[in-house]
Parts: sequence; structure tokens; C-alpha cells
Amino acid sequence: MNDRRIILNCIAIAMVAICLIVDVTELAADELPKWTLMNGDFSTYQGWAQPAGWSLAIEAGKHTVTVDPVPRQPTQPPSLAAVSSQVTGQGYLRQTVRLLDGAWRLHVEVSGSKGARAQLEVSRSVSRQSKQVAVISRWQRLTLSIPRAGGDTGIHPRLYSPAGGTVKFRRVRLDVVRLKSEPVPIEGGGVLGGLVLATKPTPAERFAACELQRFVHQMTGKTLGIKGRDEVFDGYRINICGATTPAVIDKLKGRPTDAYAPTDKIDRASD
Repeated sequence: MNDRRIILNCIAIAMVAICLIVDVTELAADELPKWTLMNGDFSTYQGWAQPAGWSLAIEAGKHTVTVDPVPRQPTQPPSLAAVSSQVTGQGYLRQTVRLLDGAWRLHVEVSGSKGARAQLEVSRSVSRQSKQVAVISRWQRLTLSIPRAGGDTGIHPRLYSPAGGTVKFRRVRLDVVRLKSEPVPIEGGGVLGGLVLATKPTPAERFAACELQRFVHQMTGKTLGIKGRDEVFDGYRINICGATTPAVIDKLKGRPTDAYAPTDKIDRASD
């Protein structure tokens, strides 16, 4: 425990007081985050054009899944996963992710052959399903609200298809609604109260905050909240790049992308 407190003390000093240079490109409305799910845009594949990070579970019938179109390189632009049914039945794509405790929202877009149906499902840490929809030739969006989940969670876009049918999935996305957050004690009696992002954070800044929450949780079992989304507490705040002062950002201009710049002091904050 003492080692953890020392590590967190270093985080409080270093992370509150530095700003990494990050990509400042805005996240387009149609762009998917590359986390919490792996390969939610089906842009990478593994052997025999299988979507990387996903597997196909077959409950009845005979089905195969491929990335469509079959890529010529290990990565390609955002694509889709096509499940073709040789024998009438049902199954699902599956991926297991480790979620921080809180409320989440799962999305997918689906299209395909007449007579097929689709729905979303989560399992393991929580069991929940969306309503079934009849698959049509144009894309439809399915959404599943998950009021509470935490730990290993199965993500399943499900399908029910007749022989000769095809069901296509794209843009699988898992978003945080609100996490269960707590202050994190640090050496010397202080606490980390939360994280602060800029008003319009970049994709890299959002990813940095997500990764910091995950690593602090691995060390302490506690989750730091992001101000404006989760509950935050009095104490030290970790400002992620754009949320820090212009003077710190100026120090980083023209430097390598992994550069950092310490500030002269660490501020305490409260609401």
C-alpha cells in the first residue's frame, strides 16, 4: 500500500503539473473513438479476413464472418463485418472488455438481407438486451442503455438469419454516460479529486483521460471522475493538456509529440 501511495503522490505532482503535446484535430461527428472497444470500426483484420478483436459465436445454424470488403493490407479505412448464413440460425459477434463501474451506452449500425433480425446484448457483469429489429437494406442504428456495469463485460451484436442471408454490422461504439467516481488519497494526507478536460477536448486528450482513469483504478481500485460528466471532489485536479494554462502550452510548441513541461506550482481546486 505504501508503494501505491508513493506512486500516486508522483502522479499528483507530475500529472497535475504537466501537459503533453497531443493531436489537436477535432473529432469529426462520424469518427469513432479507438477505445473502449477494440476495432469497433472493423478497420483491422486477422487471418482469413476475420475482424481483429472479435469472434463469431454460433448458437444454431452455420455462419461465417469476414471484413467487407476483404482488405489487401492489415489495416484499412473504417469498414464493416458481414455475417453470411449458410444454414438458418442465430449467433453473435463477441468481444470482452473490462469496464470501469458506471453507466454506459452501446451503439451499432446494422443492415442486410430481408428476413434477418438483429439486436444488441451485454453479458457477464450485467445481462441486458435491446429490442430486436427487422434487418433491412439500409442502415439502422441500435442503441442499448446500460445503467450499471463494471468489470469484464461481453459485447454482443446479435443476429438471426435465414439460409442465404447476410447481416452487416458497422460502427460498434461503447460510450461512458457517467462513472462511479471517488477521491484518491495520496501521500501527505491530500487527495486527487478528479480530472479536468478542455471545453472541446481533442481525441488524444479524451484518450489520455480514459487511460489515466484506468491506470489509477488498477493501482487503487478507485476511479477519478472527469469534471462535467462524473462527480469530482475537493483536492488536487489533473488538468489534461487543453485544460491547463496557455503558458504551459506555449512551452510545448515545436517540441516532439511526447514532450512535457512542468508548471511552477500545483493548484488545489474545489467546487
